This record gives sequence, structure tokens and C-alpha cells, in this order.
Amino acid sequence: MNNNYFPAILKDKLAQSFGWIKGSFFLILSVFLFMAILTFNINDNSFLTQTNSPSSNVVGPIGSYTASFLVYSFGLLSYLIVFFLLVSSYAAFRRKNFSYFFIRLFLILVSMVLIPQAFFYWGWNFEFYSTINSWGEISYGLY
Repeated sequence: MNNNYFPAILKDKLAQSFGWIKGSFFLILSVFLFMAILTFNINDNSFLTQTNSPSSNVVGPIGSYTASFLVYSFGLLSYLIVFFLLVSSYAAFRRKNFSYFFIRLFLILVSMVLIPQAFFYWGWNFEFYSTINSWGEISYGLY
């Protein structure tokens, strides 16, 4: 579409500003998720446990619920979401064409469920909490 209502300089500045906003959003979200997962405590409030004690998660109750969902669902591979958001942030800051964002996110999520199937087959297991499967409940249920 050839739109001559706005000058080319203004269009370029708007695109650059939008790229910085999008990159900043992805960077903040990846730092939030990383800190939430890193400081995950099984005794915090979550979807499966309720306590009266304050949350020990650095991000607070929202981080506690988010981390518990990711760790219970995807296990150790939940850090791949953080990596994906960092790559998306880098692409937005560098003004690279990172198209099909939701399709890529969907493929990452599917990979986080299918990759552990090989780990189950080979018997790889890391014990980080005794009551949580290291590769997530979704992968374990599928296996």
C-alpha cells in the first residue's frame, strides 16, 4: 500500500520506536520469567499448594504461580521459553524480520513436550525436586 499521508522519515521513526518497544517488552518478559523460574520454591503458593507464608519468589506471587505452572508442566526445559524470548528481543532490537512469532512459539512449546520423550527412552533424569518430574508432567504423561 502506497500511503503518502505520512513522510518517510516519520514512518521510519515509528517503525524504529515500535521495534524498541517490542524488544523491551520481550526482554523484560524474559528477565521476569528467568527470575521467576530461577527462584522457584516448591513451598510457595501455586496452583497445587496453598500456604499462609509470604512468597519467597523474587518476582512475588505472580512469579510464584507462573514458575510453578512452567516447572510443573515443562520441567527443566521451561528455560527454553526464556531463551526464545531473548532471541525475539535481540531480533526486535536489531530490526531483523522475525516473522511468524506465534508459529515459532508453538513449535518451541511442542518441542518442549517431544524432546523429553527421547530423554525418557534413554533414562536421563535430573533430580532437582523429588516430587516434580524433571522433564515436566505433560511429557511424562505423554510417555
